[in-house]
Amino acid sequence: MKRKLRSLSVTVGLIVGGAAFGAVTAVLALAIAMAITGQLGNLSTVGLLGFVTAVGAVLGMAFYPAAVWMLMRRVPVWIALLGTGAATVAGGVTGWMIPARDPFQAILIGATSEASAVLDATAGAVIGFLVAAVLLRITATRDARRQPRVSVA
Repeated sequence: MKRKLRSLSVTVGLIVGGAAFGAVTAVLALAIAMAITGQLGNLSTVGLLGFVTAVGAVLGMAFYPAAVWMLMRRVPVWIALLGTGAATVAGGVTGWMIPARDPFQAILIGATSEASAVLDATAGAVIGFLVAAVLLRITATRDARRQPRVSVA
């Protein structure tokens, strides 16, 4: 019973932390992308900021606990947060800058509308997060194999 309660409390903590970190990385990706494209002073940014924060929180709430339990069990929490956070921001900025529906559009022009830019940035952020989670899993598994095994025989 204690083990189940501990797992449940850790999962709740991961959900809350994932929501907070998802919201922060979404806002950070939006701010960087809009600063690069020169749209940071746009009046519609305030409404877009709230929407992006909510989307980031919901996706963080869903993806982070699942990724930690399935992929990153042997990865320290701070490395998991920083690694997936940096990759999420990079993926979101890349998705904003290079629209998925027209990849040959000039990079600094950005997406044609804010709605399509948010969709592209969300897709890029999710891809960045998943790639980072898999890479962290691979490196953690490789590092665990390098640890010397102690034998009592």
